[in-house]
Amino acid sequence: MKRIFSILLGLLLLFQTNAFATMISDASNGYPVANHSTEIWQRLGESHNSNDGIFWSVDGGAYGNKDVSIGDLVTFKFIFWHQGWGTHDYDQLKVWYDTDSTDGFSGSTVLLREQHFKKDNTVWTYNPTGDEKKKAEENAYYSFTEEDLFITPDMVGRLFLRARVHCNHTEWDNMNPAGYLNQGEVEDYFITVTPVPEPATILLLGIGLIGLSGIGRKRFRKK
Repeated sequence: MKRIFSILLGLLLLFQTNAFATMISDASNGYPVANHSTEIWQRLGESHNSNDGIFWSVDGGAYGNKDVSIGDLVTFKFIFWHQGWGTHDYDQLKVWYDTDSTDGFSGSTVLLREQHFKKDNTVWTYNPTGDEKKKAEENAYYSFTEEDLFITPDMVGRLFLRARVHCNHTEWDNMNPAGYLNQGEVEDYFITVTPVPEPATILLLGIGLIGLSGIGRKRFRKK
C-alpha cells in the first residue's frame, strides 16, 4: 500500500511540475527577426542596462517565467524603462503572441491595448540634447500588469511572445512585430504549453491503483 501511495504522490508531483520558459536572442522556427538601432532610449527592465522586463503569473501565483498548461489563467507583467530626455513626445510598448511557430506572425494577436508613456515638457537647466524642443523628466521605469490570457487546448505546444519598446517615431498602428525600428528593444520568449490531466482523471487513476493493490493482497492471503 505504501508503494501505491508513493506512486500516486509521484504522479501528482509530476503533473504539478513547472519548467521555465526561455528568452531567446534571435527569432527562429519561422519567426522573422525584429531589430533596433540602439537600446539607449527605451529598454524592457528596471534600468538602461536591464534585459528582463517580462514576467507572468499563473492563476494568481508569484510572477516569474514558468511554462503553462491548459486551463491556466496567465496575467502578464511588463517593466519598461525610458530615458528621461529626448525630443519625442512619448514612448510605447507593444506585445504580440502567436501559437503557430511556422506562420511568421500571419495569425498573431496583439496582447496589449495601446500603451503610451507620455513625457512632460519640463525644461532642464542642463539640456543634454541641445534641442529646445526636448521633452524631459526623470529617468524612470513603469511596472504594470495587463491582459489576462486563458490557455486553451489549441495553444498546446509553444506560445511565442514578442515585446517591443519604441518612441513615437513610428506610430502604434504601424509598429509591427518584425522588421527594423530606429531605437528601442525587443524581447522574445518561447513558453511551453502542456496538456494536464483533469483532477478527476488523476483521482480515477488513483482509485484504480488502490483497487489493484487490494486484489493483489487478497490473492496473496489466499495462497
